[in-house]
Amino acid sequence: MTLLTVITYLIIPVLGSVFLFYTLADAIIKMGCNLKVKKKQRIPAFVLYSAAALLVILCFPPEWTSIISFLTLVAGLPVMGHIFCNSGRIYVVYYVGLTMAAFVLDILLSVFYQYMIQAGMIYFIQAEFYNLVYIAGSKLITFMLAKGYVYLVRKKESQEISRKQYYASLLLPFTSIIYVYTLLHFMQVYLAESSVWLFLVNIVMIMGLNIYYPIQEKNRDEAFRRDLDRTWEELEHKRYEELERKLAQSQSMLHDIRGHVQTMERLYQESASVQAQEYAKSFHQMLNELGEQYYTDNRVLNIILNDKARMMKQLRIEPEILVRELELTGYKDTDITIIFGNLLDNAIEALRKSKDKSFQMRAGRIGDFMSFVISNGNDGDEGRTEARIKKGKEFQGIGLRNVERSVEKYQGEIEYEAQGNRFVVKLMLPVGKMEREEG
Repeated sequence: MTLLTVITYLIIPVLGSVFLFYTLADAIIKMGCNLKVKKKQRIPAFVLYSAAALLVILCFPPEWTSIISFLTLVAGLPVMGHIFCNSGRIYVVYYVGLTMAAFVLDILLSVFYQYMIQAGMIYFIQAEFYNLVYIAGSKLITFMLAKGYVYLVRKKESQEISRKQYYASLLLPFTSIIYVYTLLHFMQVYLAESSVWLFLVNIVMIMGLNIYYPIQEKNRDEAFRRDLDRTWEELEHKRYEELERKLAQSQSMLHDIRGHVQTMERLYQESASVQAQEYAKSFHQMLNELGEQYYTDNRVLNIILNDKARMMKQLRIEPEILVRELELTGYKDTDITIIFGNLLDNAIEALRKSKDKSFQMRAGRIGDFMSFVISNGNDGDEGRTEARIKKGKEFQGIGLRNVERSVEKYQGEIEYEAQGNRFVVKLMLPVGKMEREEG
């Protein structure tokens, strides 16, 4: 048995299967996840499944390969996606559709490849080269199919992916197919053991590049998004600092005015004017309304609650806010701003469109945790609300994504619920929890 035969019928098929499982698993993950499964748990699970499936395929006789491949791809990978990525029923359909499309594509490519050989469109001196071109080409075409499928699913689910990004992602696999064919075409002129080893190295590098490039692109996007998020966080925090400064100035002014009113009150009391006393009383009430209400001893949270309550009152909404004992020592001001600023902004946005204009917030300490429940009217369309909840992190805007990131820093938990006409957020944060050090 020659080296070329070993590479053609053992090493390259195994590499091709590994690449195929990676392609489909990566596509399933990129469609979007709504389950609270960490990346360091999800990725090893797919790796272990792929390794186990590959071992099963290798252990069975060749005549069983198609059946085992069908079961592990079309049945197994969708189950893995349902367990570790997205529990939505529609996503099971997406996963089965992807794996079925890959399986059918492999059959069609095999038929088309045989036709090209018989028609003399492809010719090699070495018989092994036909198999090498087919394996490398079919797996890279499946890679392109998976990218197109993910693009369509994410577009349907209203996630931002530009057409330009999609076409750019196809460039590398398409170039790789042309490169493999050209390499084999020139290899048949002079076939030596060293050239076979070089071909194997090239195949491994091509597959590595097709995996590495999208990961790097995703990392760049995430880095850009983190920078954008950080800038937004800083601007939001500065806004509350400016608001605090203005409130302090207003309180100082109100204190001076109240002193003048008290002086006026004493003068009127001396003249026993009942009317004047009533006027002074109403003036005091007006000053109280202009002043800052006390909700909690946390300076930043108190400012946020006053600011959002003021915004609600401008919309003729009377918020019900009850905050009992809290212990936010160790929580960064920026994280408090991100969590509560965003959650309350989302509630206000929903209230603008909703017929039910009621808003409630309850917060307090329960043992070693702080519980926050925010409930607001939400236009009465429970189905649409539940659909929005099921979409998960991948489909949320910058606001909620930042909220969840800040909550995770302190090992807290957040849940969203649709309760009839209402949207409810339940948040649990550890008491006085220091920010978890990352990485």
